[in-house]
Amino acid sequence: MPDELADYDAYPQPEWNGPGSVSAAMEDVMQAHDEQSSSSAYNRLLYAVGNNHAGSYFPVVLAVMPGLEEILRSGKSWPQHAVLEALIDLLTSFQPDPAHGIFQGASLSAALRERIRALKPLLGTLTTDNPMTNKSAHDLLHCLNESSD
Repeated sequence: MPDELADYDAYPQPEWNGPGSVSAAMEDVMQAHDEQSSSSAYNRLLYAVGNNHAGSYFPVVLAVMPGLEEILRSGKSWPQHAVLEALIDLLTSFQPDPAHGIFQGASLSAALRERIRALKPLLGTLTTDNPMTNKSAHDLLHCLNESSD
């Protein structure tokens, strides 16, 4: 399980999260098995790390990145699809929550961008014949290439 060692409570997160909210969202992602469950998991993940409606995220997003990478490596298409779609949104249209733009003395958006950029080699392996990951992986790689200009 990707988050067995993660201490999500050590990171600022949305006030609506309760104990276990982030872990439950990660579990939903891992259990996605069709389009509906993948979409639901994607939404639950974005609400666990931020405000999907407002397009913002909290520092806990950094804590979930190792788990998201593990899910991308898992080879399970629907969980991968949920993660890729969430990463696209986090990279392109979401911003740090206004109260948390700086985390541990550094820009939260820059830290997240670097963590996503570190996934580039892995993303290349997801641009395969699998229609559930191919388009999303290509889209995320395109966004990363544009953001590095």
